[in-house]
Amino acid sequence: MTARLALPMSATLSTARVSEVAGDAVRLEELGYRGLWVGEGRLRRDAVTQLALAASATRHCYLSSGIVPFRTRNVAVLAMTWKTLHQLAPGRVRLGLGAWWEPIASRAGVHTASPLTAMEEVVAVLRTLFAGGTATCHGKYVDVEEIRFDGVEDEAGATYPVPVYLAAVGPRMLELAARIADGVLLDFFLPAGYLSRTAPGALTARQSSPAPLDMPQLVACAVDDDDPGAAVNAMRVVLTRYLVQQPHIAAHSGADPELVTRLRRTLGWPATTGELREAARLVPIGLVREVAAVGTVRDVLSAMEERIAAGASEIVVAPFGDRRTETFEALARRTAVRPN
Repeated sequence: MTARLALPMSATLSTARVSEVAGDAVRLEELGYRGLWVGEGRLRRDAVTQLALAASATRHCYLSSGIVPFRTRNVAVLAMTWKTLHQLAPGRVRLGLGAWWEPIASRAGVHTASPLTAMEEVVAVLRTLFAGGTATCHGKYVDVEEIRFDGVEDEAGATYPVPVYLAAVGPRMLELAARIADGVLLDFFLPAGYLSRTAPGALTARQSSPAPLDMPQLVACAVDDDDPGAAVNAMRVVLTRYLVQQPHIAAHSGADPELVTRLRRTLGWPATTGELREAARLVPIGLVREVAAVGTVRDVLSAMEERIAAGASEIVVAPFGDRRTETFEALARRTAVRPN
């Protein structure tokens, strides 16, 4: 009998229908995934509704946005929302923040010329409010005057221990996260060697903090033991979308810049599924294998172990394609994942 790997894993919660969120969250918790992450990167579905449904249905796993764009909500509303989620699932809620990429940020009216400045202002106010304090900030992006939580519980000095995670790809955001956040959520479609190259700067920036920097990493995966090639080709289409739509991933994935330029000229925005499948033929299979975990269960686990060896503290399993449930179950059977 093959030994089970002691691989720390959490899971992305991305269902086909909102009505399935609670049931899927319970199943993932039962499988042993220690945490659930809900994204809000595209104009598909909000994260808060799903986190609330998952919080109401689960009992042990932690629950985190992964991520919410930091300027799509006023900072006071953002803090109040996570205060409410904390009250729903005390001690289990995390707040994952990130900058919206271009061109979607500008199209939605929240272009941020200085994301590092904006992030630092937002996190400073959040920290004050979660600690039960009164926040004032007259910054470039955040302008608030003596705001504080004002529920009955807050009159008694209530505090809300909500860990803050920053989504980071570039080294400057990584270093900022090391200084001001509890953890870094590393994006997917990054090669295993990326973290070993960038972690030293972040860890140096962390030296003034007594707490270690938590660094979970999203890993895009597709599992098919019967037809590993089908898993690779499915991920090829997904990677094509991200190379076209998310410049930060294109820049750090190791993709040839000329390939990225050609893909962007070929595809509209947002691209249709048919257009993506056609354009995906341009993307080298070697690049897919380098930045994602694809193929058999053994292939996928090996790619995940590489990222743990490079410095990731936990794998955030992000399955793509039509075999999401099978992927979660197959990985859980082969790994010693356990709830916290």
